[in-house]
Amino acid sequence: MKKQQYSVDKIIRESSTILSFFLKPKDGEPLADFKPGQFITIYVQPEGFEKPVSRSYTLSDRPGKDYYRITVKKEPRGVVSNFLHEQIVPGDWIEGTQPAGNFYLDEGTSAPVVLLSGGVGITPMMSMLEQLVFIHSKRKVYFLHSSTNQEVQPMAERLAEIKGRHAHALVNINHSRPTPGERQVIDYDVEGVITKDQLKATIANPATCIYYLCGPGGFMQTMYNYLIELGVPTAAIHYEFFGNAIQLEAPKLSQPLEPAYEVKFARTNKTTRWTGEYSNLLELAESMEIPVLSSCRMGTCLSCESRLITGEVKYDPEPFMETEQGQVLICCSQPTSDLVVDL
Repeated sequence: MKKQQYSVDKIIRESSTILSFFLKPKDGEPLADFKPGQFITIYVQPEGFEKPVSRSYTLSDRPGKDYYRITVKKEPRGVVSNFLHEQIVPGDWIEGTQPAGNFYLDEGTSAPVVLLSGGVGITPMMSMLEQLVFIHSKRKVYFLHSSTNQEVQPMAERLAEIKGRHAHALVNINHSRPTPGERQVIDYDVEGVITKDQLKATIANPATCIYYLCGPGGFMQTMYNYLIELGVPTAAIHYEFFGNAIQLEAPKLSQPLEPAYEVKFARTNKTTRWTGEYSNLLELAESMEIPVLSSCRMGTCLSCESRLITGEVKYDPEPFMETEQGQVLICCSQPTSDLVVDL
């Protein structure tokens, strides 16, 4: 993907753990257009790293503005998120790509839209919501978001502005553990996590809507299961992960085990067997406490790229980014033979 230089125009705090960075083209040229829900990949080089490290972040505002906004949660072990939070200030510049991605709002239909997110997975949903509000869409929009409490709730002020002011948009915020000073209805709508009963009570005719889901893996799988149980066709459910990515599917009674292959991690001198217990090599490595850089877990950021010394793999899902010969993205790769990986 084409790269360009972005100047950090301003930085605002969204919550105790989340900052938004407003990026403008350093060369003054117009920004490339994008679809609500798409992302850019940025490259930074923290101290001690021999080459730049990349991460992908969804654009969290609507298209058509003179800036891109990325909204970044500071993760305890996040190399790039910590660098952005601690080192970047207005006036700095960052190298990044133009927008890309296959997860975006379908504006060619009049079907009701359900935007369902958890944690920092709110970012693509904000882009979609802002676009629907901006164009005065007549589509019914259900925006349901789950956070722990007010301290970590991003975009609270903007959501309060939208809530109740747009006839076709319903905004519901769940806080699983509200702080003592929070006020229900004002600071949040529902105490506790999002349940199937809440979805059923909130969404009129669930099977007729189009769904966009984003958030941590456990949240995503739970919401997906609820929607299937409510009669929503799988083709109407679109999703993107923030955190541990898994392939969403309806629960099955049993699944056959994959063939067992020997997997050796050469640098740490650890060997195990692949039996299909984990979704990919990244999860396998993490289960053995092997330190691995990772971010998107969907093959979009290249941060987990590793050298495959011997053996063969298959990709599931297919990664968005391409690798050089002999390199693999372990976040979405599975062995098809015995392997030796340079980790």
